[in-house]
Amino acid sequence: MGRRAGTTQLVVASLLLAVSVGAVVALSTHSPGESPEEPERATLQTYDDPELDPQVVVTADLRPGASLPANLRARNDVHVTVSEDERRLQATIPLSEVRTLSDTEGVTGVRIDTSGVTADDDTVSPGVTAIGADRLHERGITGENVTVGVVDAGFHLSHPSIADQVSAYRAVGEPGDPAHGTAVADVVSDTAPDARLHLVAVGPTTTPGEYREAVEWLQASGADVVVDAGSYLGADSSAGVAAVAENAADEVAFVTSAGNYATRHWTGVHRPDDDRQAAVDRRDGDERSTLSDGLPGSVPQHVAGLVGGVDGDAGVLEWVTVGDDRRNRLGDGPTAGRVTVTLSWEGEADYDLYLVRRTAAGEVVWDSATTGTGNRERLSVVVPRGRYAVAVGYDGGETRESRLELFSNRRLESAAPTGSLAVPATAEGVIAVGALDGGSAAAFSSRGPTDDGRLGVDVAAPDDSAAGGGTSFAAPYVAGTIALVQSSTPGIEPRRAGEDVVRSATDVGTPGPDAATGHGRVDAVAAERTLDTLGLVDTPHPVRLASLASDDD
Repeated sequence: MGRRAGTTQLVVASLLLAVSVGAVVALSTHSPGESPEEPERATLQTYDDPELDPQVVVTADLRPGASLPANLRARNDVHVTVSEDERRLQATIPLSEVRTLSDTEGVTGVRIDTSGVTADDDTVSPGVTAIGADRLHERGITGENVTVGVVDAGFHLSHPSIADQVSAYRAVGEPGDPAHGTAVADVVSDTAPDARLHLVAVGPTTTPGEYREAVEWLQASGADVVVDAGSYLGADSSAGVAAVAENAADEVAFVTSAGNYATRHWTGVHRPDDDRQAAVDRRDGDERSTLSDGLPGSVPQHVAGLVGGVDGDAGVLEWVTVGDDRRNRLGDGPTAGRVTVTLSWEGEADYDLYLVRRTAAGEVVWDSATTGTGNRERLSVVVPRGRYAVAVGYDGGETRESRLELFSNRRLESAAPTGSLAVPATAEGVIAVGALDGGSAAAFSSRGPTDDGRLGVDVAAPDDSAAGGGTSFAAPYVAGTIALVQSSTPGIEPRRAGEDVVRSATDVGTPGPDAATGHGRVDAVAAERTLDTLGLVDTPHPVRLASLASDDD
């Protein structure tokens, strides 16, 4: 290997798609230009066809009784070995066909020998120098003998930025767009240029069962570090994804992006005790927004104002005051394209979710979600250019106060950055990575704390990559750094290497650990130097990252 990987500019698509019951939405946490017409920093080009397609030797694990893939049955160079516990196929195929092989029914994973592959790509992701990883490369610390597993919607295995480091691949479910996953894997490969990459595609949506299958396959395949740079919202089963990540974090260093929701998140408390008033606690200090307006009896009994409230009759909406403004719009102005909003709440109350458009004739309901399952409503709709807002109506049920939380793929005019983490960043034991803008947290980067009082964000990193920005591209710098630390100290447990990277970070922003940047900016050189000082190598039991959460520690 030995090359310094890079990438051509890649399309990074937001994976905000409608899902069936039981699935969770995988949102790739790319640069915070939420709408297609506002790409901001993600100035991307169309993803090109493969530029590198060598012949590689592959070994595929087959389920008992599985048939050979049709395109391999007539070939003389295909060998199948059978033992008491396993059945394997070995063949030489073009690298670009590995995904097709993995998608074949009965194939549970593909090992790839890329030792003879040479990737002629000298581009290096800018953050490699910023975190000091290049200084470790100069000393021969490159991630050798360490395996990094990457979970994403899909991958372009034959792209020259990663082709010579991919040594295993599996698809769980229908693979999605390969651009985002390839870009994430590229940052890992730039940071740890001799680490092995094991890639698992989970598609644009996944269920907890599929996610568990993906992560457990990475663990079984020998991954030391796992990075998932996506965020998961949707059905109540997103909690299942968090549980999978938490369990895996007991054995591997599990790295994830904090999310890009600081400006796209709201949370508050609704107290259904007054037909004419609903108090909302924004959780970003002591400020309380009191929502009050004359609510006629023709609308829901109570109104919780996340971005506005339903008011009026015959479908005409008038907004409940939020703070000093009677409007709380999506975006910074006219919006077009996909709008996706997810609302969840605690307790037995029933809430409905509305998307409202302002027109010359007044304000009208453009779309609504009123029949969601459990304590969640979700709407996802493509809208023409216009000005939109979100309203939430209380529709009865429990009369005690309820905490509500809303995530949007568009900026919210009244947002609550505090507690804006998405799954799996909320899981205990994972390493959640925020994005930096210079010496402080990027405005879009999700913040903690978690509901149980942990910091939420453990460490921060630059998000510079050839593919764009966002916490998706901060997380793989941390995963790559952990691989460097582990390769420099043979025998260290992956989780301990991850803890070292967190503890050795350079403090930025608010003095001391904080919910925006965690313990600070990742520093590859400091992480490698402080193993003995911290005593992690000889620690009989790794310290849980939850213990790092308090500012008093």
